[in-house]
Formats: sequence, C-alpha cells, structure tokens
Amino acid sequence: SGYSGNPVVEWVKESHEITRSIILEVVEKAGKGFNVVKKRWVVERTFSWLINYRRHSKDYEVLTRNSEAMIHIAMLHILVKRVA
Repeated sequence: SGYSGNPVVEWVKESHEITRSIILEVVEKAGKGFNVVKKRWVVERTFSWLINYRRHSKDYEVLTRNSEAMIHIAMLHILVKRVA
C-alpha cells in the first residue's frame, strides 16, 4: 500500500506506451499483524537480487536514467547466468 499515491498512478499512465501493460494493484491491509500478500515474494526476491550488486548498494548515479540502465544491466546479467 506504500505505492498508492497519485504520483505513482500518474507515472503508470504516462509510461503505459513504454512498458506495454502495467496493472497497478493496491492491496489493502487485511487485519491486524502480519499477513501474507500474494506474489509479494516475487518483488522482494527481485530487490534482493539487485542489492547483491555493489552499484545498487548506494545511490551512486546522478541521473535516474543511469540508475535505470544499471538495473537493466544487472537483470540481464542475472538472466544470462540462469540461462547459461
């Protein structure tokens, strides 16, 4: 639910042509305490893979597009390692 703000919704609408299709789903908190959220592990796992790269441990990049490019490179590296 941390991504439920209007800036994220506007970004998804603007970048729809670039990303082909994004479905923004806001999951409401169900009850008190810890609850398992469907497919959250996919996002958490991907973040942990990215953090393993030293370049992503801190915000070294000046421009956002450079940071995005480094994320693409890291994910391509992960993909190539898994295929090979």
